[in-house]
Amino acid sequence: MPLYNKEQKQRFMEQYDQDTQEFYRFLFHACYRIERRYKKDVCEFGHEQFKTLLDNFRATSLQSLKVRTSRLRTYIDYCINNGWAADQDGKAIQINVADIFDASALERFVRVDAIRKKYLIGDEYDDFVRFCRNAQDAVVAQLLREGVKGKDLWEIRNLSRKDIDFIGRILTLYDHDGNVRKHKVNNKTIELIQDALEQEQYVAKNGETDKMRDLVKDDHVVRPLAYRGITCPISTASIQGRLSRIAKMYGNSFITPHTLFVSGQIEYGKMLKKRDGVEELALGHYKKICQRFSLSTNDATAYSVKYSIQKYI
Repeated sequence: MPLYNKEQKQRFMEQYDQDTQEFYRFLFHACYRIERRYKKDVCEFGHEQFKTLLDNFRATSLQSLKVRTSRLRTYIDYCINNGWAADQDGKAIQINVADIFDASALERFVRVDAIRKKYLIGDEYDDFVRFCRNAQDAVVAQLLREGVKGKDLWEIRNLSRKDIDFIGRILTLYDHDGNVRKHKVNNKTIELIQDALEQEQYVAKNGETDKMRDLVKDDHVVRPLAYRGITCPISTASIQGRLSRIAKMYGNSFITPHTLFVSGQIEYGKMLKKRDGVEELALGHYKKICQRFSLSTNDATAYSVKYSIQKYI
């Protein structure tokens, strides 16, 4: 993929591991068109040019934009410290333009249509679950809603028949780091789990065609298609790809595993608000949400969840 001022950016990336380098490579590629327009590296952008870049990102969430801006801030600092950043008069740049854009300034660059459409609440969420022709997909959406996720969807990918108490509605969930937890779910989730376990063939393109594909025969709840050499657990990319296709067919491409997971947090917050008869949720409520969704229950995480969802509750 093309990068503007490639050698400089590669020298910067060499200090990081491969995963971080890959993130920066995609980030710098996203800057490429605007850098070419202004014929300068992003480390030399002024205020208005950086605003154009932020607009060009077409961010669908404040969090993703904050991450991108933070990483660019690190790169720009590196360039300033190495004397690689100069203004149009050839003078060394001393101020990092990314420092000007705090969270409140970045919020205006988040797509308005994304803010309106990316979270599904109540009947909207039910409608999306019903839209999933395969129980294999509907159960993923419902599990995310109930707070089942894990790193890279680990809890969903590794959920197996032996981990389910169908009578007590208790799931035993395993995450990537060996963490094990018990998690109670509602009747609808148990029914969808049962349907997913019984499903033997996957309906292609969410029912737009009559084509059926065999699923791997296994006791995992969510399974891959039965190609030679393919075994459980299903890959993260396969689940993401399935949901992405369904979201586009549904007419809302902003729907992702993450937005479904956050939608569940919003619903749970609404339930706590109604249950306790309060106008606003307290920090303790947000810690309960964190606990339900297997997030850290420290103050910092609780405040982060509050910042993300309070406007929707």
